[in-house]
Amino acid sequence: MNGFNFQKNSRFEHHGVEYLVQRINPDQASIVAERISDGQAHCLNIDDLLNDFRDGNLNFLNTSSNGDEPPLFQRPISELNGLTRTELDRRLAYVAAIRDASPYSITPELIMPIRDAVAKKIGDVQPPSFTSLYRWVGCAALRHDFRALIPRYDRRGPKNVRQPSRVVELFEEAAERAFGSSPQATVKRVREELFTLISRENSLRPKNQQYRIPGKSTCYRLFTQLDQYQISVLREGKRIAMRKFKLSGKGAETSRILERVEADHTPLDLFLIDEKTKLPLGRPTLTMLLG
Repeated sequence: MNGFNFQKNSRFEHHGVEYLVQRINPDQASIVAERISDGQAHCLNIDDLLNDFRDGNLNFLNTSSNGDEPPLFQRPISELNGLTRTELDRRLAYVAAIRDASPYSITPELIMPIRDAVAKKIGDVQPPSFTSLYRWVGCAALRHDFRALIPRYDRRGPKNVRQPSRVVELFEEAAERAFGSSPQATVKRVREELFTLISRENSLRPKNQQYRIPGKSTCYRLFTQLDQYQISVLREGKRIAMRKFKLSGKGAETSRILERVEADHTPLDLFLIDEKTKLPLGRPTLTMLLG
């Protein structure tokens, strides 16, 4: 069977219909398989399936995805948690309605009325955008599998950077060193400095308390979490950073004429001459008052 057999989560095509093996029954003579097209479970006899395989009516499928497409959810639909299953049903409602309508093109003018009707029918107070609908319809059509609409919450990483406080301190020190050497330093250069600092720190720590070098993505997230004033100081200098982030408020309020006056003194480009002695007296100063 080209290295394939009936195992849990394996996939096969039987008479042109794709199935996913949910479990092998205790008698080892039958399996419970989920029909991919609609999620219905069926009990199938293994001997009958092997005979169909021999006759060319059954093909085992390679479930690994290529590098351009995210992997489909391979476990039985019954294992989805409540939040994920609710979101799947919501997406299926919109995609099914668009398919039933069969619009001649996927444009906002044609799709949004269908969306509004489905949202009203299922009570969706926050209907998806046109971009989301376009992506869902295209994904389901490309993969030929409704599982492509399952939100992969299980593949999401942590929203916050989970690094020891000491590593964060070392990263800030590495950023100061990198930008101290060159105001045009990159995050890659900061990570190189961080590698040196963590290596030095680990040389003083027990083996079971060694710090790990953060990956590139983590370093980028750490950099974006730096204070914006601090980043400006590192890149442009303290003087420019002070000017960029200085606090300003409204000026003094006045209630009477000339209660507050701004003065400006400007030396003129000419000399005054004494009328009697004809000696130069110096450059006059023009004073202007603005009330």
